[in-house]
Amino acid sequence: MPKYVPIPPTDPRSRLGSLFDRWLRRVVVVPIECWRWIGSKHRAGYGSFHGYAHRFAYEHFVGPIPKGLVIDHMCLNKWCVNPSHLRVVTTKVNSLASGNSPPRLNSLKTECPKCSSEFDAHKNGWRFCRTCANASWRRLYAKKRSDPEWIERYRKAKREWARKDRLKKEKTS
Repeated sequence: MPKYVPIPPTDPRSRLGSLFDRWLRRVVVVPIECWRWIGSKHRAGYGSFHGYAHRFAYEHFVGPIPKGLVIDHMCLNKWCVNPSHLRVVTTKVNSLASGNSPPRLNSLKTECPKCSSEFDAHKNGWRFCRTCANASWRRLYAKKRSDPEWIERYRKAKREWARKDRLKKEKTS
């Protein structure tokens, strides 16, 4: 858990107070538990304060957020600004750790929802259902084979491929 500094007293000399004082007026601080953001919120439910309130809290109490990383709420409460509930992670880790996010729910699936066969791994790491993919290709080519224009284009392309192969062989010979 990140260490954070205790909350300093407000500055009585300034009329509006420092930026941190204005942030603090919008927070209900409960020791150990989530610090509830009661200020304005973004449409997604995150606190709004010079960007995002939780990012402001992390940068104030813990330190700068490294480039390319995001803040994850370990407590899964979007309105929480308690720095001990926040951590810096990659976007992928953040989306897979979030409660009911679509990427997390999809990562838990082990079989195809259409045909119940197990997923195969593609060379780039993606998962796919070989049974459904083959059926899709069969439907596509059955549709194309019944189209006379497609057949003519395919035959023309096949003749062109054969011609290029012959030219390659002649160059290497």
